[in-house]
Amino acid sequence: MLVSNVVATFDEETTLWRGACTGGAVVLGTDIVLSGAGVFSAIPLMSDVPSIFYFGGIAASGSYTVPVAHEVDVGSAQPCNCSVSYRLTADSPYSLFSRVPDVAALASIAGDYAGFADAKVQIAIAPDSGVYDVWRDFVPGQYIGRKFKFRVLLGSFDPSVTAVLDTFAFTVDMPDRVERGTAVNCSSGGLSVVYAKPFQIAPNVQITIQGAAQNDDVVLTGQTAAGFTVQILQGGVGATRTINWLAQGY
Repeated sequence: MLVSNVVATFDEETTLWRGACTGGAVVLGTDIVLSGAGVFSAIPLMSDVPSIFYFGGIAASGSYTVPVAHEVDVGSAQPCNCSVSYRLTADSPYSLFSRVPDVAALASIAGDYAGFADAKVQIAIAPDSGVYDVWRDFVPGQYIGRKFKFRVLLGSFDPSVTAVLDTFAFTVDMPDRVERGTAVNCSSGGLSVVYAKPFQIAPNVQITIQGAAQNDDVVLTGQTAAGFTVQILQGGVGATRTINWLAQGY
């Protein structure tokens, strides 16, 4: 997806996977992987176990959810474009022949594990209440909400193959929107405008004077993401005029 106005972007790998792992998912180095499904206390003899970390066969599933600090809050419910990039591979922790507990049970002797692991990205969205709805499968596109968070579900289809998530990044951006006022009275002392919904950054503001007189000057001050102040000067003195205003931004 082409982005318009990026509100937030996070790369979970470069920020060291600070989110929450559940099920069989764990952080291993710079990756999220599925660990063993066995219980440490159930290991009969340490020297007979090919891998303590993967004891009991690879867990069938697990998840990684982004940390609270990476949840995106745009202030009020509005359309946002969301995109995600991730990379998943599948590997066997028993790839060394000396560590293979049962050759006949291997998914692939040749080392080709494609199709034995899977990943699914999900998104949860909160309206103006700030309370998240249920998780839903993510499809790149536009979502309406105030807050957004993401997670990845990992799965293994074979107890000798683990899913390896080594990249997971996401971006939330907003298309331009417009707020306007038509035939608004601007007194000689000026006019303060507060937007119905604050922008993320101060938008571009255009002022048009209806029936402008010669030497009318527009003085625009106090521009913020929440509003602005405008005054019309005639020869340096405040004058009452009718104006149209338009603010465009995100």
